[in-house]
Amino acid sequence: PTAAQSSTTVSTVATTVSTVATTVPTVVTTVPTVTTVPTATTVPTVTTVPTATTVPTVATTSATGSVCGVNMQWNATGITVAGVTGTNGGSLSQLNGPMGVSVFPNDSTLYVADMGNNRIMQWPMGAVSGSAISVSKPYDVFVDSVRNLYVAAYSNGQIKFFPNASTMSSVASTGWASSLDKPSCVHVKNNYIFVCDNGLDAIIRNGSQVAGLGGGPTGEIRRSYGLVADDNNTMYIANTDHHVIVKWLASSSVSSGGTVVAGSVIGTAGSTSTLLNTPTSVTRDSQGNLYVVDQGNHRIQLFCQYPTPTTIGVTIAGTGSAGSTSTTLSSPTNIALDSSLNVYVSDTGNHRVQMFQRIA
Repeated sequence: PTAAQSSTTVSTVATTVSTVATTVPTVVTTVPTVTTVPTATTVPTVTTVPTATTVPTVATTSATGSVCGVNMQWNATGITVAGVTGTNGGSLSQLNGPMGVSVFPNDSTLYVADMGNNRIMQWPMGAVSGSAISVSKPYDVFVDSVRNLYVAAYSNGQIKFFPNASTMSSVASTGWASSLDKPSCVHVKNNYIFVCDNGLDAIIRNGSQVAGLGGGPTGEIRRSYGLVADDNNTMYIANTDHHVIVKWLASSSVSSGGTVVAGSVIGTAGSTSTLLNTPTSVTRDSQGNLYVVDQGNHRIQLFCQYPTPTTIGVTIAGTGSAGSTSTTLSSPTNIALDSSLNVYVSDTGNHRVQMFQRIA
């Protein structure tokens, strides 16, 4: 595919981002000094975002019925909320191979890693175009509750940090992240910065490798473009080339491996409800249910974890075949949820971001 969070050094990282986050817990040893992130509160001048237009009314067709113990339904017809379907370009109304996507929880402002245009796009809900921040080859973006942005700059081997979505600084261009090769995802949770590194085939947490030295689908990380962590720092990792989602406990060693929670335990690709084909990203809701970007099958799969975990997926977006209509996807890469559990998908092959509204 082309295309989703003890030492002196960790204290330095925590001090660095203290204007936007609380102190990072002491979890890492022998982490080099991190370059200081400048305090920045003023948002720089960017191209004016046009007045938002009304989001189109959705149909009543639902993709799902009663799942995860409740009547969870999503509209099977997606709404294009960023980009122009099937047309790549560099204008402020277009995208070019969008990768990561993140939603600011307070107002559903969308942030898109517009990889082909070397920029992060900020796209207010309902707007016809966005504003841009320049970043070289961004693969992923994460926005926290105070609008700080973290960007995985793939070709630079860096995690870029934008305090209050303002001027760019780097929290990871030197120091602990000098060991990054090709960061392909970033997630922030409990003041930890989690990074997928496709060059190292590893997961990095605050500068230390915490997953990827084992073997097979559960222990070896072979490309990943997204992960999500829970309140206990348990990670759910899209292990892309092994065609699985792996649950990796915070207490697990870097080589001990995790547990397959979606996909084949032997790493077999497929298109049935229990299999995945090149999953690139995963996120979760407040009940722990997992939403997986099944890129090779051009669909979004929901794997319920509440009230009872299941390895049988339910398709909530896409049809299983590539397409450019409002009901199809083409090589999607990343996913985000808003507070209403509306699903946002970076539909990479169609150069757009699609929203599938939850209707029940």
